[in-house]
Amino acid sequence: MSFSDTPREPRAPRRARPRLSLKMQAIGFLSRREHSRQELRTKLLDSLRKRAREDAAVGAAADKAARELAEALSAQPSNGIDDAFAPPMPSDPAKPARSQGGRPSATRTSAKPLEGGGPAASPPRAGARDAPPARGALQTLSLANGAPLPARLRASLVAAGTSVHAMAPPLADAGAAPAADDDLERSDPEAAVDQLLDWLAANNYLSETRFVESRVNARSRKQGALRIKLELSRHGLTLEPEQAAALRETEFARAQALWQRKFGELAADARGRAKQARFLASRGFASDVVRRVIGGEEEF
Repeated sequence: MSFSDTPREPRAPRRARPRLSLKMQAIGFLSRREHSRQELRTKLLDSLRKRAREDAAVGAAADKAARELAEALSAQPSNGIDDAFAPPMPSDPAKPARSQGGRPSATRTSAKPLEGGGPAASPPRAGARDAPPARGALQTLSLANGAPLPARLRASLVAAGTSVHAMAPPLADAGAAPAADDDLERSDPEAAVDQLLDWLAANNYLSETRFVESRVNARSRKQGALRIKLELSRHGLTLEPEQAAALRETEFARAQALWQRKFGELAADARGRAKQARFLASRGFASDVVRRVIGGEEEF
């Protein structure tokens, strides 16, 4: 067997999978099996907490990368050419602008006085470039969909001093808030989850009646009524009277079938009978049913 000496080409990076919304996650959980409201609520809250931790980790990594980039740019020596073509840095309105000679430059005003006697500032010339925004103005910018600027982009804009007027969204969209569901998930996750659970129940995605039926059908073959009731109580649910009566009627037959599969014959001594009794009792069968099964009684 021979191997080629040519190195393998690196694989193309996988595309990041889009993040599912909370509603799609809930529907995905319910498509696999029935859930109670309490169980689904716990899963969705855990999903929101995990999402918050991931966002915090991504933001911290972006901020760290932006700081490292800004430090590298500031530590790089100037060659006199790049500075000539670099965009102007945001100016501080509290400090007067200095001319090339080092003296403060006065703002030109028109000679036409105002009604109060003071000079009026001349209107901006057509086609003149707007002054770059101050550092605090970057905090008010947002993307076209209303989301805030990513931390890495904001830090790079501050470090490079780039004018962001061209990248700012239109005035009509500048104050647009993100989606209401996203805001509610960040500010009050429990309220967002409860609101979603109400919607799922109203549209018949979530049904606690179906959940009880599915658990009874899945557990009744190997568990008694006490064990099933205990599991449902952990979800804040109870059996319907008809379901409890049906379990009582079939309790002996189910316990005997389970005993037959596990042991198949009566115990020869008291130690063996105690072992069989503990097994059936741990599965949630009633004590009188356990005594009848390990004693060899038949159903009548």
